[in-house]
Amino acid sequence: MEADGSWADITGTGSCGADQHACGGGIEALGTVRGRLGIDAGSFGGPFGPVLLYATGGLAVGDVHGWDSLHGGSGSSVLAGWTVGAGVEVMFAKNWSAKLEYLHVDLGDHNIFSAVPPYPEYVTTKANIVRAGINYHFDLAPPPAPLVSKY
Repeated sequence: MEADGSWADITGTGSCGADQHACGGGIEALGTVRGRLGIDAGSFGGPFGPVLLYATGGLAVGDVHGWDSLHGGSGSSVLAGWTVGAGVEVMFAKNWSAKLEYLHVDLGDHNIFSAVPPYPEYVTTKANIVRAGINYHFDLAPPPAPLVSKY
C-alpha cells in the first residue's frame, strides 16, 4: 500500500456552449491511496540493488477548479475517482530506493458550478502524470534475538 499527496497546478482549457467561448478547469491538489503489485526483476549489479517492476491502482482524490470566461463563473469541489499506473523502483543504498512512475488519474465528469443558474457547468477531470521519487524504507522489524548457548 502507498499513499501520497501533492499540491498541483494542472490546468486545461476548452470551448463551451454553442458560441464556443473559453472555459477550463484544473487540479489544485491531488492525493492517492494505492496498492502495488510487482515482480523482482533482478539487479543491475554494481551499486544498485534489487529492481521492482510494478503495477499500481486505487483511489484518487483531487481539489478540482472550473471556470467559464463568458459568464465569469467559477467553482471548486473535492472529487473522488480512480488511478492506475506502473513503475520501476531500484534500491540504491540500505533503506533507500529511487522510482519512476506513470499514473493515469480519472476524477470523472462533475457539476462544479453554475455559470448561468440553473444550468450546471460540468468539468471532466483526467490527468496523465509521470513522476520520479526517492523513498526511505523504515526497518520496523525487530532484530533477531541473539543465540544463547547453554554450554
